[in-house]
Amino acid sequence: MVQKFAQKTIKTPEIIFDESAETIEIKGRSYPEDLNGFWQPQVERLNEVIQRLRAPKVKFELSYHNSGSTRIIMNFIREWEKLAGNGIKVSVDWLFDPEDEQTEEQGIDYSEFCKEVNFNLVAIH
Repeated sequence: MVQKFAQKTIKTPEIIFDESAETIEIKGRSYPEDLNGFWQPQVERLNEVIQRLRAPKVKFELSYHNSGSTRIIMNFIREWEKLAGNGIKVSVDWLFDPEDEQTEEQGIDYSEFCKEVNFNLVAIH
């Protein structure tokens, strides 16, 4: 079953959960005017979902995200690192356009924080 947790807007990403594939997709741009208003319910929902899966995969395809969204992503990674101790192995695909060096570099920066999370940089065309 596929559930849409958030509709894509000009300033917020679409968030889709496919339970059968154990996949969460976060696509679009993330610079909401009310960072906590948008992300807090999403963080709670996503962490709840991930904790009941065996091998969740999270796909980020963010063409832009601001510094507040960077903190949210880092908090996700910290939480997912902790889950490895409970036998939950989260993998992340960071999708980026090869011509967008900034998004690729941000993915590289995030990957450096991952010890238990399997973090993959994926070039898309």
